[in-house]
Amino acid sequence: MPPPAQSAGAPADLPRVAPLSSWPLRVTVAYVLAGALWIVGSDSLAVWLFGDLATLATAQTVKGLAYIALSGALVYWLAHLAVRSVTSAFERRELMVLRALHERVLDAVGHPVLALEPGSGRIASANKATDALLGHAPERLVGESVRALFASAAEHVAFEQARAGAVPDGDSVTLRATLRHRNGSTVIADVIIKRATRADPSDAPLDVVVMRDVTAQVESVRRLAAEERRYRNLFEHNPVPMWIYRVDDLRFLAVNDAAVAEYGYSRDEFLAMTIADIRPPEDVARLREEIDGLGPGLRKPAVWRHLTRDGAGKLVRISSHTTEMNGHAARLVAAWDVTEQARSEAALRESEQRFRRLTQATLDAAWDWDIATDAMWWGEGLGTVFGYTAEATHGSIAFWREHLHPDDRARVLANLDALLASDAHDWEQRYRFRRSDGSYALVVGRGYLIRDEQGRPQRMFGGINDVTEQTRMAERLQEAERMEAVGRLTGGVAHDFNNLLTVILANARLLARRPDERARVLQSSELIATAARRGADLTRSLLAFARRQPLEPENIDVAELLADFATLLGRTLGEHITIDVSCAGDLWPALADPGQLESSLLNLCFNARDAMPGGGTLTVRAGNRNIDAAQAAGEPGLEAGEYVELVVTDTGCGIAPEVLGRVFEPFFTTKTASKGTGLGLASVYGFARQSGGHVAIDSNPGRGTCVRLLLPRGRRDAHTASAPLALATDAAAPSRRTILVVEDDPLVRECAVEQLRALGYRVFEAGDGPDALVQLDAHPEVELLFTDIIMPGGMNGRELAAAARAERPALRVVYTSGYTDSVLTAPRDSADDIMLLGKPYEPDELAALVARAFETSASRADASRS
Repeated sequence: MPPPAQSAGAPADLPRVAPLSSWPLRVTVAYVLAGALWIVGSDSLAVWLFGDLATLATAQTVKGLAYIALSGALVYWLAHLAVRSVTSAFERRELMVLRALHERVLDAVGHPVLALEPGSGRIASANKATDALLGHAPERLVGESVRALFASAAEHVAFEQARAGAVPDGDSVTLRATLRHRNGSTVIADVIIKRATRADPSDAPLDVVVMRDVTAQVESVRRLAAEERRYRNLFEHNPVPMWIYRVDDLRFLAVNDAAVAEYGYSRDEFLAMTIADIRPPEDVARLREEIDGLGPGLRKPAVWRHLTRDGAGKLVRISSHTTEMNGHAARLVAAWDVTEQARSEAALRESEQRFRRLTQATLDAAWDWDIATDAMWWGEGLGTVFGYTAEATHGSIAFWREHLHPDDRARVLANLDALLASDAHDWEQRYRFRRSDGSYALVVGRGYLIRDEQGRPQRMFGGINDVTEQTRMAERLQEAERMEAVGRLTGGVAHDFNNLLTVILANARLLARRPDERARVLQSSELIATAARRGADLTRSLLAFARRQPLEPENIDVAELLADFATLLGRTLGEHITIDVSCAGDLWPALADPGQLESSLLNLCFNARDAMPGGGTLTVRAGNRNIDAAQAAGEPGLEAGEYVELVVTDTGCGIAPEVLGRVFEPFFTTKTASKGTGLGLASVYGFARQSGGHVAIDSNPGRGTCVRLLLPRGRRDAHTASAPLALATDAAAPSRRTILVVEDDPLVRECAVEQLRALGYRVFEAGDGPDALVQLDAHPEVELLFTDIIMPGGMNGRELAAAARAERPALRVVYTSGYTDSVLTAPRDSADDIMLLGKPYEPDELAALVARAFETSASRADASRS
């Protein structure tokens, strides 16, 4: 059974002192009783023995002296016992004080202190620090084996070996061990073993064990070592050459791998050199002056010349900082190679100087736009050409935006935004730019866009060229060329019309002279009609080129049109031509005049046939095409949008480059006089532009020609073609219909009135717009207005119709014209509301369109009622 628990402040070798007992009191009481009995008994005995009074007195005296001596001896003995008792009490009190002090001292140590039995190794005592460090209460440890405190058996074996070597009152033994906390965690501690003898030499000595927690210290050392390794790695493996040199003699103390690689010296060679050895001799004096002037801390970067092992020179940017190594003042140096950078900077400075001289010499206002910051640099040409100083621009692109002409601003900025949103790089626009005096210059702005690796716009530079004078000169030249073209056109038209008029006049006279010869009359009238139709075709071609041909745009099913067209081509072009017609799978409808489209395709196919006299392949393709702003910017006259593209390609002889630019001119042809008039491609060009589309031609001599015709996309929900309507079939006969004919030419008006009256209609007539409004007020029964487009009197046909319908919304309107301009242009989505009869027209065409107008109105009225 283990001994009772002892505090660390109660050493096992202290003597035990028994407390003071009550036996002296009992002795004293017994002495008093014995004395009393002695006095009483002795007197009686003395009387009985000595009857003699004198002897009795002597006996009494001797008896008293004996009593005094015995009492004194007893008092002395009791006093001695009392003194010893008091001394023992004081000793016990002092011992208790010392014991409490001993306990407080051990508890104040802060480290676990254990007393172990040397033989068994059991814990004889422990202080409170064992609980704080290891989680074990001292009273629970007493009597237990110290083995439970070690994290492993090997740790305990090492401890026991160290304890076995301890000498009583000799030097302490220290070892580092890992201890186990009661909660399972571990603590690293220095374990100090001291074997001490006891106060009683007969008792076996005790092993006093002190455990000092060094976990934080060990972790700190580990972290310090890790930091040292990391910083050494940063130094050794840094891609920038680095070294440490001693300040007093400039000798290298350490160099990293990058320095070894870039300078060509081995590490040992470096450590045998000074930093002056890698400098050119002429720079050493400056080096020493710089080092003498270095203060503590960071040295700002400076550029120096260095030499490699093979003697090659290089420019490096040096940065250094004070440090200490091996007890010596030193400096840590980083050296960046800036040789290529210096060359690039020198080249950049030279380039900038060249650029500035170039901008000074050019007539352009050069600019450089940083898109990220919206900052803009302007060259000196801005002042030379437009009169502005660089300060007036405030370095911002807002200056350029604000000086665009208001009518051009939206278009130009939209085009620039489209460029930024696309993947294109080149930009060019014509616009007007305000000069410093308030006038506007016509300019051509060009730029080149630079993008980053992700394709995002970063920078754009370019110039603005004032082309006002060049444009005026070009316009004069174009005017002269137009006059030359008009001359050719006039000659061609005059020749053809004179021939036609000759036929008309001659046959008209024959009709007047032989009115009774029916066969002759029929022949002459047919010749007159044929000549008139040829004149109408010639006029229509001229108007198509001039983009004044009246069109009736409809939503055309191009695939269906080409299917019928392919059959027509097979019968027309001949067997020596191979025809290949195809359409895209999901082809959009096109918005155009069907008749003019067929005529344009025939013109292109006939030209292709003539280019392949020995045979070849004609290819017609139809597909969908999206034109973005960047693509539209590269084609003058082309707008961004959705188009149906018709491509006609042949394998013929091609067109020479000097001729290709003139193929759309009227009456320009390379064919013989019997092969064509030169209006075919010109009419195609006019039709495409008037329809809101575009036409382009590309040709390689000897390899063939390709013509691309772009037409605006139509609507799928609209009707695709207008089927010809029969004459009116409603209940009201023509005799019950009333029409007002408005025409400024008396002959044409009389002809139209006679034709309508011949059809059975009741007709009123007017010579201009104001007169027509008077007639409408006077005749409320008028149901249809048949009006010319171009008329004198300050009111055209569209304006007349608008004024009339403002008063009479149900009034039907049919237009007629041989020449139209913007007064007839309607939005594409309302083109179906316009009924137009082109001049010249046949009586059957007039009858069909008027009947169609009445029937369409009746259909709409029925739909509104339902």
